[in-house]
Amino acid sequence: MIKRSFLVGLSAVMMSFMLVAPCNMVTYASDSSAVEIEDMNSEDYSTMPYSDIIKYRYKIVDGTKLYRRLYNYTEQCWIGDWEFVGEGFIEPDV
Repeated sequence: MIKRSFLVGLSAVMMSFMLVAPCNMVTYASDSSAVEIEDMNSEDYSTMPYSDIIKYRYKIVDGTKLYRRLYNYTEQCWIGDWEFVGEGFIEPDV
């Protein structure tokens, strides 16, 4: 009985010490060395997209027939052939 109460008391003291005592962490500043910064506007540092930018381009034939074709804006080249989309398109007056 005495042994059990001793262990409970010791556990309570240790738990209260762990909760109340602040955790100290010592940090030291490191010596920094000067780094030479190169011109970030040069072509070596230009941003490149992860994937190509590909979108449809459209054209109207005879004022009523609408066609589309994929265009790669990154490589600046056409992809595939013109495909017919629909008929009955009326070009708006500008």
